[in-house]
Amino acid sequence: LFLAAWPRGTAAGELLSEPIIDDTPPRNRGVNAEWWLEVVRRAAFVPTRIFVEAFVKPVTRAAQCALWFFIPEQFRQTPNASDGVFISHAWDLSMWDIRPEQGSIVWLDTLAIVQHRAAVPDGASAGEAYPELMDLVPTVQMIANTLLILGGDAWHGLLPLARSWCCFEV
Repeated sequence: LFLAAWPRGTAAGELLSEPIIDDTPPRNRGVNAEWWLEVVRRAAFVPTRIFVEAFVKPVTRAAQCALWFFIPEQFRQTPNASDGVFISHAWDLSMWDIRPEQGSIVWLDTLAIVQHRAAVPDGASAGEAYPELMDLVPTVQMIANTLLILGGDAWHGLLPLARSWCCFEV
């Protein structure tokens, strides 16, 4: 229920009531750490997978866009090699695990990539089902700083290394 009552507005961690959609490519869809850390504070122990299914997808369903387009424009920034951080994480970890350094520009798949599957036949490749994933390699190259998030306990600490997407990103 708390995800459904997420604050709307223009402050850190808040979302716009309506998306501002433009042609910004996924690789340029970063946010400053201030905005993201407020999101983490509000949904600290929610696993990323639940955050995407119960929050990101419902919020973005009507517009079929990335959550990034709902982020107030003053918090949107293009990540680069000097202050950008590409976050690689297993979606079974909690949001609390994803706490970048203040002052950084964060690139997160859950924000930057449209999470709705494209209308394609069964058996389609990930690139066909989620076309924005094709921008992943140029994104990693452009940012040049990958932060692999490891969980705090023995099992979850190794979880990202067992996930094919995390291994691909690293």
